[in-house]
Amino acid sequence: MSHYTETEVEVNDLDCFLDALVEASPNREFTREMIEVSDEPQNLIGFQGDTRKQKANIIIRRKNIGSLSNDVGFMLKDGKAVAFVSDYDSRTYSESWSKSWKQSYAKNVATKAAKKAGYRVKQTKVDGKIKLTCVKSW
Repeated sequence: MSHYTETEVEVNDLDCFLDALVEASPNREFTREMIEVSDEPQNLIGFQGDTRKQKANIIIRRKNIGSLSNDVGFMLKDGKAVAFVSDYDSRTYSESWSKSWKQSYAKNVATKAAKKAGYRVKQTKVDGKIKLTCVKSW
């Protein structure tokens, strides 16, 4: 059985978070339909079909990742998301993946807030960093 590593991040907007997971998926293979969301946490499943003790509200099932993979999950609690990624899957869903979805999440939240406030938002990438330019719509 693979060991799961836990990573925590603040999450206050579920839609922005789900969009960030899709945007940051390696090779852009995830769709929103591949990400399970439930109010009641569900057990993660290991690569051998075993039920793991880790539970999550947001789950990317192993069938959507690869036959030797484990489920990847996120437990939502008190405005935070704790990510569960197995040691095996951390080769693909590594620290750089985590950084990517965190960056996408922050961009999505900022873009949503700017548009709500009446701004047009232009996105560019500079040296691997996302830059947002907001211009007031008249």
